[in-house]
Amino acid sequence: MGVQSIVNCIDNTGVVYVKIIKVFGHSNKRVAKIGDRVSLVISSINLNTKSMKDNRRRYRLRRGTIHKGIVVQTKQRFHRLNKT
Repeated sequence: MGVQSIVNCIDNTGVVYVKIIKVFGHSNKRVAKIGDRVSLVISSINLNTKSMKDNRRRYRLRRGTIHKGIVVQTKQRFHRLNKT
């Protein structure tokens, strides 16, 4: 996943899509793999979920706010050094 990629968010906060804006690590790193820390912007939110009923969480998770996250799943396979 590269910078400026719009990806699915797979947690229970009600956020549907996020946009990756920075990959932490090296200063010119442009591609994120599993386990990499990223900075992201919320693109769309589902307000009908149970977790978005809380007013504090709804105020904090708005469209356009910047957060940090970790890449946990990609379409490309992840190969370990021990071939498992």
